[in-house]
Amino acid sequence: MSVTSLRAAFARLPPTAQGLCWILASGIMFQILNAGLRYVSLDLPPMVTSFFRFLFGLVFIAPIVFRMGFAVFRTNRASTQVLRNVVHASAFAIWYTALPLIPLAEMTAIMFTGPLFITIGAALFLREKVRWRRWAAIGIGFVGVLVIIRPGFAEVSFGTWLMLSSVPVIAASQLIAKAQTKFDSTQTIVCWQTVLLILFFLPPALLQWQTPTWEQLVILLGCGLIGSAANMAMVQAFQVAEISAVQPMMFLNIVWASILGYLVFAHTPDIWTFIGAGVIIASTTYIARREAQRSKTIVPPPEA
Repeated sequence: MSVTSLRAAFARLPPTAQGLCWILASGIMFQILNAGLRYVSLDLPPMVTSFFRFLFGLVFIAPIVFRMGFAVFRTNRASTQVLRNVVHASAFAIWYTALPLIPLAEMTAIMFTGPLFITIGAALFLREKVRWRRWAAIGIGFVGVLVIIRPGFAEVSFGTWLMLSSVPVIAASQLIAKAQTKFDSTQTIVCWQTVLLILFFLPPALLQWQTPTWEQLVILLGCGLIGSAANMAMVQAFQVAEISAVQPMMFLNIVWASILGYLVFAHTPDIWTFIGAGVIIASTTYIARREAQRSKTIVPPPEA
């Protein structure tokens, strides 16, 4: 099957199904990104790691700028772009600090608390209609996360608290990104994000400066490319589907994190991780099927 026919088949999918595909691709790329960043951050200061991760993201957006020109930075609400990236930078300053302190699977499990904040925020601030099946899927998935973390039964480390504190801030960034898609393109949002985060992370990186090795630079270059592509896929998912509909698919990230954690860092998740992941995957599969079936019965409105 040719690339053109694949694109045509994808375009015929209901919007929710397209969003689920985009968020699935985004999740896989984000876990590869996390593994690479954690590997580098074991030796480099967190702010230096974050600066180079976004600096090398310029390689990804360069073809976009070359094709579209600097018009790609034209935005209807520059203040929102700045606000969103201040929030984004704050969240990931905490996140990069916590990254080398906990295993990938645990980090991913903690990030699964994000849908709770996102669903509530989408309902309150974006006026999205959150149906009871999504609430049920989020609730069941969150139970799976609690099974993995086991608060009160296992020691909660400083890295765990740091990662937990970053989650609601990341959720706020994602909600603002969803709102941005109504007045700016995916390319504009990602290009603004890349440039602003380089500027925001440069001063703290200089304070912690440590020159990376060539191996670290190659890994960071790959992380910059993958990270930008993952963000592009995530924003595209938010653009074609409601954020609370696609968010449950991100629960599958525990699978990719467990595999990469074992292959790269020899971290073996315990039995509770797999039990919790099973609960999460079951809830994700159910809600994805229900939303796909519902989307098939709805005729989308004609474009203006």
